[in-house]
Amino acid sequence: MRFLFISLSLVICITISCKNESELKRLDLEELTIQEEDSVRRLLELSKSFLQKKQYEEAKEKLTIIIDNFGTYPEFADAKELLEEAQNGADLNTIANSNDLKELDGIKNNSTNPDIRGAADEKMKDVIQNSDDIAQLEGYLNEPGFKKYENEANDRLGELLENLQEQQYQDALSSNSAQNWKNYINHYPDDPRKKEIQDRIIQLEVQDIFSGEYNEMPSFNRTSNITLEVSSIEIKNDTRYTLTLRYSGMDVERIDIPAGQTRNVNIKSGFYRVTASVDAYNVRNYAGTETLNGEYSVVYYIQ
Repeated sequence: MRFLFISLSLVICITISCKNESELKRLDLEELTIQEEDSVRRLLELSKSFLQKKQYEEAKEKLTIIIDNFGTYPEFADAKELLEEAQNGADLNTIANSNDLKELDGIKNNSTNPDIRGAADEKMKDVIQNSDDIAQLEGYLNEPGFKKYENEANDRLGELLENLQEQQYQDALSSNSAQNWKNYINHYPDDPRKKEIQDRIIQLEVQDIFSGEYNEMPSFNRTSNITLEVSSIEIKNDTRYTLTLRYSGMDVERIDIPAGQTRNVNIKSGFYRVTASVDAYNVRNYAGTETLNGEYSVVYYIQ
């Protein structure tokens, strides 16, 4: 009988212990649920605070936690609505501060908000119309995604290229170098000032030859006594090289005569500085002055 009493007491104790443990678990779960609900509420309030401060990325981070982890809570619907507001705010910030067309295009294509898409579209036009990067604009014109802005890009590119050409013209003008003018005209062969530039090149080349070491030019042989407003010169190249003659004076002329050939040149009568050179590095240039007012002949040869 005593043994039975002890066994019964043990069963009662175990039953009471199990009941207490189950009650504790229930109480712990309730407490955790209360704490979790409180945390979700605080997350939502914190997100609203970030939105008021226009800290959109921070708001997005907190709202995403709610949406990804607490879909059964009443705050879930508010979080989704606020997340859209935060995303729109973040997109507008990016649009205002970005000059990257690909980034702006991404926002425009990914947003369902017509205001965001419109703002991105206007900013893309603004970026193109104010770009100072020629290579970048040329790149945009080659990308199918930016065909909508082709007119803006072409207009801005034309403006930049025109400005660049004028700057390079002014640089060549300041340098007063024949080589710089040659580089310019090679790059812009259709420049309407081409004849003026070519004349300038000849004048500078004549000046360069006169400034260096040279031999005296042979005098022209006058072939008639008549006086002419336009002089005529028969020039024979009796060398083995192409002969280049430059006249700088009333007219500006450059004449290239192949080896062994003869050319007739008509040029305004007047005073000239004349140079002769051949395409051989070991032959010195020739230079001199002539006053022309009739008919002449001259033969160039190398001794």
